[in-house]
Amino acid sequence: MKLANKNLPPPNATLHRLVKFFGRQRLDKTDLVALSGSHTIGMARCVSFKQRLYNQHRDNKPDMTLEKRFYHKLASVCPCTGGDNNITPLDFASPPKFDNSYYKLIVVGRGLLNSDQVLWTRKDPEIAHLVKSYTENESLFASPP
Repeated sequence: MKLANKNLPPPNATLHRLVKFFGRQRLDKTDLVALSGSHTIGMARCVSFKQRLYNQHRDNKPDMTLEKRFYHKLASVCPCTGGDNNITPLDFASPPKFDNSYYKLIVVGRGLLNSDQVLWTRKDPEIAHLVKSYTENESLFASPP
C-alpha cells in the first residue's frame, strides 16, 4: 500500500501534480490522459471526493467546476459529516462499461475526482486537446497507441 501511495497521484491532485507524478514514471501527457480514462470503470469512496463537495479551497465551499445537478447527486451519497466509506461509480454514465463516457463527463463538469476534473481546466492545451479527442472519438480512446 505504501508503494502505491508513493507512486500514484492522490484523488485531489492538481494538474501540475499529475503531470509531475506521471513524469516520474517516465510517462507523458498522452499517457496521463489515456490512463486516467481507466476511471470509466470502478468505484470511489466518499472520502476521495468529499473535499470537492464541501471545502475545495479550504473555504467551506464546493468546487465551482462541479455541475450543479451532479453536485446534488454526490452530496446525497456523501454527506458533509460521516459517510466516508460510502461508494459511488467513478463514471456515472456507464459504470460497468469501458468506453469514453469518462471524458464526456469531465467536459461537462461531472468528473468525480479532482484529479479527473483538472484534465479539463484547459490550462494545458495539449491535455485539453487529448480529452476533446477522446470525447469525440471512442475508437481513438479504445485503440492502443
